[in-house]
Amino acid sequence: MKTALCNISIMVLVLVSFCSCGTVEDVPVYRLKIKMELGSGQNRNLKNNLYVKLKDPSLGTESKYYLRYGDQGSRKHNSRLRNNSIWSFDVVGKIKRIEDLNRVTFGVDEGARACIKKISVIVNENNTIFQKKIRRGCQLIRGGNEKIFANSFQLRKSNKDWYNSLSIVPKRINRESHITQKISASGLGYMLEGFVGSKLGELQERMNEERIEFDVGDRMMVELKNLDFGNAGEDRRYVKFTRSDADSYIVDLDFKSLITTKWDRWNCDWWRVDCKAGNLVAESVVNQNLNLKFDIRFEVKLQCNRYDEIQLKLRYITFGLHDSLFAGIRYPLDLIPEVKDVINSSKLRNIFKSVSNQIGGCPDIMRVENNGDLHIGVKTSRLH
Repeated sequence: MKTALCNISIMVLVLVSFCSCGTVEDVPVYRLKIKMELGSGQNRNLKNNLYVKLKDPSLGTESKYYLRYGDQGSRKHNSRLRNNSIWSFDVVGKIKRIEDLNRVTFGVDEGARACIKKISVIVNENNTIFQKKIRRGCQLIRGGNEKIFANSFQLRKSNKDWYNSLSIVPKRINRESHITQKISASGLGYMLEGFVGSKLGELQERMNEERIEFDVGDRMMVELKNLDFGNAGEDRRYVKFTRSDADSYIVDLDFKSLITTKWDRWNCDWWRVDCKAGNLVAESVVNQNLNLKFDIRFEVKLQCNRYDEIQLKLRYITFGLHDSLFAGIRYPLDLIPEVKDVINSSKLRNIFKSVSNQIGGCPDIMRVENNGDLHIGVKTSRLH
């Protein structure tokens, strides 16, 4: 029974690592954040050339992730070097358990150098499992070189407080004992923010190679450039989960982007002076480069599919431009399929599939509480 309880505490919720049995290596990871703070005085030519290497357990090789300027999942591309700045990267879907973390290596491409003052390794809902600060000055890494900052032993043993605070408590509900856990709406926000944040860099690379355009009105085309998370709210979140009903949330993601608006010219006969004049006037008003904020909003419904696997169903996916002539108007995200592919990807919809596989089907309890907490539970009788 103890083994079964340990297994359920580890796997019933990939969202939250709660376990009072087993070992720290068994704790599941749904979000890994690498955060690094630069020192000052010795940094040179840093932009998109500072990276961290992590071992990909599925491939058995190390994968390289280029850090971006900013904290809390920001994908902002830095246009100039900033001493004493924070750089970070969210890794979602690659690291499954703490035991998959073998080492953390930082490196710099040729032509640049970085002096690192502090690094942090954060998992799930802001649990810091490792932190290292250079006591005097900073650790210099020259272009073309790498340095290991943490090995597997350090990653698993340096900070046990977060692990020791986790617990599993069976509860009696309707006369039956359940293993249950409640996850805050903020915790769900961490998951989605990390997932989307890890994809924004890939989308940005596509924007650098090809145009991403959509039509928002009669003869007006908009091209997205430099897509990034918008301004964080009071809780430093870019993603907000709000309860809709007992099995669904309304999700709002804030973004900002440099956009180019362009008038789609009328085809005028050579003699139509009025038509040509209309094109000129429209172009003078419409053709602009603007820094705009916009949000993507949708409903996410928690359900189990016909295979008894937990699956998220996303509905009513729309976006709206802020502070513009089109403010207050909602558009279907189908107009920007490249962005919709990030939001409505199969990987996101099936992010809890492994949970169902471990517990042998759909949870007995899966409910959104009035305060926004997600309540999930499994009968202990299923664990015998």
